[in-house]
Amino acid sequence: MTLGFTSLLCSFLTGIPALIAGIIARVRINRSGGQLGGGGYALTGILLGIGTLFCSMAHFLAAIAVPNFLEAQVRAKVSRTRSELRVLSTALDAYRVDERRYPPDLDLLLDSGYYITAMPQDPFSEMADKRYGYWTNGEHAIVAGQGPDMRPDLVMYEYGELYLQDIADGQYDADFIDSIYDPTNGTVSYGDILRPIP
Repeated sequence: MTLGFTSLLCSFLTGIPALIAGIIARVRINRSGGQLGGGGYALTGILLGIGTLFCSMAHFLAAIAVPNFLEAQVRAKVSRTRSELRVLSTALDAYRVDERRYPPDLDLLLDSGYYITAMPQDPFSEMADKRYGYWTNGEHAIVAGQGPDMRPDLVMYEYGELYLQDIADGQYDADFIDSIYDPTNGTVSYGDILRPIP
């Protein structure tokens, strides 16, 4: 029984000995023909040992399952972000076909209700309006989400037009490449999720 109570504190390491000692004691008590007492203590040790083993296994499985669950949530948000950026990209292309230039603001896509009916929200944004980033110079545009690190990393927040021109020319400098989210670095890696629009 003492090992059983100790196993509650030391978990797996004492759960097995408590179980074994309880079983051995119970067998000896049963074989003694009533000469030995303490059957209740032996049974308590067995039950505490089993309970501790189950508890340890539950903690072990939770230690594996919880990070995988959180990782799956991040992957789902990344997929949602990429899907919504495609939707915005399609709406922006439709606007450009009609108006011969990209809109200066995403709100113009909503005005007619023709291009998009509701503005998608960045699942990684901590800002109040949770809007996706958008930059345009009229001919080219970029839409971006903040990515799993939940902060805007793109240097475009300061130098948007220069980067739009670099993208138009097919030139990507190191600062720009480093600011792009890459899942091969881990799902919570640095970088924004973006979609350049030709």
